[in-house]
Amino acid sequence: MATLDLVSAPLSPLRRAVLEALSEAPASATEVAGALGESRQRVNYHVRALEREGLVELVEERARRGCTERVVRASCHAVVVEPAVVGSMPE
Repeated sequence: MATLDLVSAPLSPLRRAVLEALSEAPASATEVAGALGESRQRVNYHVRALEREGLVELVEERARRGCTERVVRASCHAVVVEPAVVGSMPE
């Protein structure tokens, strides 16, 4: 697992919550959605975005109700956001 990753886009509050949930234990988008009180589709969108950024990795795929469910986990322990994305910090 990586210990530090660079993010080139801001993390929305929901994306941060998904990443935090996946750092506790591997889960599917359906399981994370239930824990966060969000829709599966909305959480899945953010899981895929986090996966593209390299912050989430696939653990397993399993058959469930005629579909393939993807189980993922956080692949980092800390996230550093590029200063250009955040802007200047107040002093």
